[in-house]
Amino acid sequence: MANKNSSTNRKPNDEKMLAICDDPIFDYLLNTLDELEKQVESFRDTAKKLQEDKQEILEKINKVSESQAISDLTEEKKDELELYIDRLCKRCITVELSVITVRSTHQEKAILKIKDILKKLQADIQSDTPGTRDKITRYLNTCTTDGDGTLDYQFQAILLDCAAEDQKEVKKRLQALWSALVHSEKSVDELSKEFS
Repeated sequence: MANKNSSTNRKPNDEKMLAICDDPIFDYLLNTLDELEKQVESFRDTAKKLQEDKQEILEKINKVSESQAISDLTEEKKDELELYIDRLCKRCITVELSVITVRSTHQEKAILKIKDILKKLQADIQSDTPGTRDKITRYLNTCTTDGDGTLDYQFQAILLDCAAEDQKEVKKRLQALWSALVHSEKSVDELSKEFS
């Protein structure tokens, strides 16, 4: 009687799951897709790294073009270097990379709020606004799961509404802003030493 009841009470979905688990072809295809997913993520990470490399190269070329050493050269040598710099810029710009993050409407609104916050931080660094260092520290603490120190819960609420990829990118941007802030403070310190 018990056996009859157990077979009668078995749901169609249970039988489907048992059939799937015993299907070697399904297992093979599932494992193949798992491996392909890893390759896709690796591919996206590589593309993002190449985007960063492109930006760094363009910044280095720009620094060379604005170097005082170039202005001290003869016109003939300056023209030669400017042509070289122009050629390098054009070749670098022709490499186009785009990694699109798929977002829901809610996530899109959240990342727009984050972008506004990051723009404000950048402006605060440039204008040397008091409290900027503490604000960036709180934001960075909020981005780290086991971070010590004070958190910014309002920022955290917005960040948690963002896509996982965006959350990683926000942390990178904040670290870059922190480096810019530290560099800015060091420059001010050096100027203070020179004129003290």
